[in-house]
Amino acid sequence: MRLSIVDCRLSIGRGWVSALCLVAAALAPQVSFGLPNPCDFNPCLSGCPGRDCNPLCGGNACGSGCPNRCNAVACPTNALCDSSCGGNPCNPGCICWSDCPGTRCNPLCPGGNACASGCPSECDPIICPSSICDTHCHPDANCNPLCGGNLCNPGCNDCNFFLCPQDLCDLNCRPSAACDPLCGGNPCAPNCMTGCGCPANRCFNLEIDYMVDNDHSHKPNQAELDAVIQMFACRGWTLNIQISDAIPHYDLIKADPITCLDIFHYIGEDASFGRMKQLYANHAFEPGWHYAIFAHDYQLSVRAQIT
Repeated sequence: MRLSIVDCRLSIGRGWVSALCLVAAALAPQVSFGLPNPCDFNPCLSGCPGRDCNPLCGGNACGSGCPNRCNAVACPTNALCDSSCGGNPCNPGCICWSDCPGTRCNPLCPGGNACASGCPSECDPIICPSSICDTHCHPDANCNPLCGGNLCNPGCNDCNFFLCPQDLCDLNCRPSAACDPLCGGNPCAPNCMTGCGCPANRCFNLEIDYMVDNDHSHKPNQAELDAVIQMFACRGWTLNIQISDAIPHYDLIKADPITCLDIFHYIGEDASFGRMKQLYANHAFEPGWHYAIFAHDYQLSVRAQIT
């Protein structure tokens, strides 16, 4: 309550009471009595300043805008990881900080994807199996039948005659296809070098590869070759022999384990005639040419059944 000038006027003439009124009137403009601030008694009330940073009110002392958010003792994670506090969001122990580029690639973080574009594991076929058919990761995906590709697409298995037999007639792969009747060529044309491919010519062309080990070789000597050539000549045939390559040694050339009969077409293992022919023969698909391997031994059907 305030004493007003009016109240004092009513008191004039009453001695000391009048003097007291005059003093109160002089002080009246400067003295007032207000209600107490409720935040002084309960800082957790809605609207109280600092409430969101007060752990006693369910707040977070390390939250944005809080005075202690960069304090290494009160908020060590912020001090270590928050760039605004001088930390590095990519430090070890700073998991899933949005400022760290690796966060978007971490599947343990919300929205993280290890297979996203630009992530280190983007092209890992184990972590990201869908990348197998992504030409960005694997340019040869267009050769993969599992991806809808074709083993014989250009640039895939060019000139691999076993996988893509149609290449046998591709002049870029085999110029001699022009002389191959299976490709519409004429083996007896003047420009064809394989005259033995002509029915009228009584001759054979034979390419020989031979196995070599550390301590011995199966390369035939010239006297042996001359004897065989002479035997053919006695029958009216010309045998042209080309000694070609030294190839790895195997004690036994393996037959097809299913039939135990097929030696020359089985390609199921390195020690098979078909596989070695695929790897080493230079004239395997040229008309008039034959291929032989001089080796230690080969697997007969009878021997296969015994062993």
